[in-house]
Amino acid sequence: MPSISLSFDNNYGVLFFIFLVIPLLFFYKTSIINFTTIKNKNDFSLSKNTNDQLKGIFIIVVIIHHISQRIDPLGILALFQTVGYLAIGVFFFISGVGLTKSLKRNNEYLNGFLHKKIARIYLPFIIINILTIIVLYLNGTTFTYDAIIKYIIPIKLIDNTLWFIMTILIFYFFFYLSFKKTYSLRSLFIVTILTLLYIFICIYFDIGKWTYISSLCFPVGIYYAFFEEKINSIIYNHFSFFLVLSLFIFLATLILRKANIGLFLSSVFFAIFIFIFFLKVKPHTLVFSLIGKVSLEMYLLHMKVLVLFSFLTQLDSGLWIISYLFILIISALLFNKLNQLAYAKLAQLLRQRTI
Repeated sequence: MPSISLSFDNNYGVLFFIFLVIPLLFFYKTSIINFTTIKNKNDFSLSKNTNDQLKGIFIIVVIIHHISQRIDPLGILALFQTVGYLAIGVFFFISGVGLTKSLKRNNEYLNGFLHKKIARIYLPFIIINILTIIVLYLNGTTFTYDAIIKYIIPIKLIDNTLWFIMTILIFYFFFYLSFKKTYSLRSLFIVTILTLLYIFICIYFDIGKWTYISSLCFPVGIYYAFFEEKINSIIYNHFSFFLVLSLFIFLATLILRKANIGLFLSSVFFAIFIFIFFLKVKPHTLVFSLIGKVSLEMYLLHMKVLVLFSFLTQLDSGLWIISYLFILIISALLFNKLNQLAYAKLAQLLRQRTI
């Protein structure tokens, strides 16, 4: 991927959009749960809609994080240069929660789990890698056949911002290994050890710090979903205490973030704070629910669309970023439709082979 440097005359437009329009849009239809009206404590939990809303807002944070690393003048957008790992931690946490709750609802959930998950994530990953190679080739970049194969598989990332895809696929495999035989405390122990092993390997081989500092959020999400009823019952009775405590610990661990331990802990406690906060606060914005449903496609596309957008515009004002985000969302919706068609076709072929 070609590098991009965004040099704006000013970034007032993007500041207005990020710090005012997006928060207002996200929270304007928010409802606050009144504990006295809850008939069943089991209703006090993270819903699928809430998870979609969170994926919607935090994929925007990830995108702005990557933009902030390439923008000038930076100004207050410097706040986003160091928050990418926190947003990714929330995605890991939600993934752990979603997998475990799905398994709790359906004890046959892991049947065909690997090929379904790999197809739904790896297939669009391959498609976007191929499209990226084609676009770069048409723009004058040359590739050897060996490089093309490595980029498509990918042994080597053609877009380094997409490391998350490889990591989440590894974590899905860890989950499968841990829970395939039994759903028990032993499973929790195995997934924890495997995650720690992944972290150790990344550190040992000096793989980029960003690839592992949020990793503990995945097993933490699994632990939460495993003990969901007990944890929710405790938080329900002491909500304010745990909300303030998690926020305080998160802020305290930020002081230590120059060390790995601070990064690990701050990502975990940020995810915990977000989870507790949104047990009570329920956003209902259709836009962010829609974005959350195509967050994978937005993640896969965001740097490619930015590169293409920079070719077509001068990108001399922060207002261009607003247009870029709108085009990115539309592109993600279309790409999502393409992925659904590709997955349906693949599923059909697999069924025919098994008949």
